[in-house]
Amino acid sequence: LGFIIDDSLSIIDEQDSDKLVKDAIKELSDEDRAQMDDNGWNHKTIKSAMGLAKAEGFDAHDYISTITPGCRDEEFKRIAANVWASYTLKCRDNNGMDFDDILVLCDKMLKREPYMAEELSYRFRYIHLDEYQDTNTVQMSIMDTIAKQHDIPNIFVVGDEKQCIYGFRGANNKVILQFRDRYKNVIQLD
Repeated sequence: LGFIIDDSLSIIDEQDSDKLVKDAIKELSDEDRAQMDDNGWNHKTIKSAMGLAKAEGFDAHDYISTITPGCRDEEFKRIAANVWASYTLKCRDNNGMDFDDILVLCDKMLKREPYMAEELSYRFRYIHLDEYQDTNTVQMSIMDTIAKQHDIPNIFVVGDEKQCIYGFRGANNKVILQFRDRYKNVIQLD
């Protein structure tokens, strides 16, 4: 993602994130802003699309690759991708990242640099996750990458798939339902 990660990195909160998305929308062409108005798309719609994609582990570049020419949502995704790219630059200019960006960057770094996952698994021999039904795909990937470094994955999760309430924020019920597929020797307590 091209961020300088040091002591000056700041975490962009919701209010600042909203402002940066609105600023990015202002930089769109008049035609794209008119199309947003015509379709009732606003900064919340765009930000929601970005958040759901980030929950899957996508950055702005990955999101662009999901645009299928001629599909029903092509124009929305194209505009959202342009806003997202501008938003990312604005975050970078402020040496900041939002929480979702931190997760995506962490996931990409762990996959690109396996020694990091190994080091984290050494530091965190046991992983305990509560409310696991509200985990999204990128969170699962981070946890699995670290846990699978152990000879015997030392991961303990608590959750109830019937209580998944954060789907609107990208929680993926399949994460908890497929836990036994990813960890074959799991012991289930009821």
